[in-house]
Amino acid sequence: AAVVARNFAQRKQLDQLAAAHAILPQVDESVEPTAATMTEAARDGWWYASLLPDGRLVVTYFSDPDLMPKNLSRDVDVWQDLISQSVYIQRWIEDAGFEVSTPPSLASAATSWVTPVAGEGWAAGGDAAASFDPLSSHGLTTALWAASRVAPAIVGALADQPAALMDYVARVEGGVADFLAQRRAAYAREHRFSVREFWRRRQEGD
Repeated sequence: AAVVARNFAQRKQLDQLAAAHAILPQVDESVEPTAATMTEAARDGWWYASLLPDGRLVVTYFSDPDLMPKNLSRDVDVWQDLISQSVYIQRWIEDAGFEVSTPPSLASAATSWVTPVAGEGWAAGGDAAASFDPLSSHGLTTALWAASRVAPAIVGALADQPAALMDYVARVEGGVADFLAQRRAAYAREHRFSVREFWRRRQEGD
């Protein structure tokens, strides 16, 4: 949430991406589900599914709030209908005997960052520094990288070595710039739905 950083810096948010996510139990134990992770493009967003170590399936639909079906988080029928519009995610659920019995929870998955990322007496690390679109698959590694670098930078600043903190700021800002370019290129690869609002927003720079 960048509670401290918001008192000293501006938090920028690139989009309104939201995640509707649920964990599905397997009701047909005669089937051994494939240990895999899958993403699938859809008309108004994209899907992510991955088999958990305990045999359950996590399913997430990413879209903008204004493009998600009404009552999605309250009506399981709406959630089931949305899943039925997918191709591979729906097939995986059916073939492996997973059950869609509850509506999904909603969470923000927006790309955001603070600028500047550090200043006199403070520094932001991890997701407080920058949070990236999950499609990039960089979220966890970026958060861990920033968290591992911010402590030495602060120690350097406390030892009257401001270069360490300045280097950290430059590296985070460079990482954000690189990600924004990569994000646009990733969304530009989807041509089937390029005229749809969700994809158009990202291919044209939101």
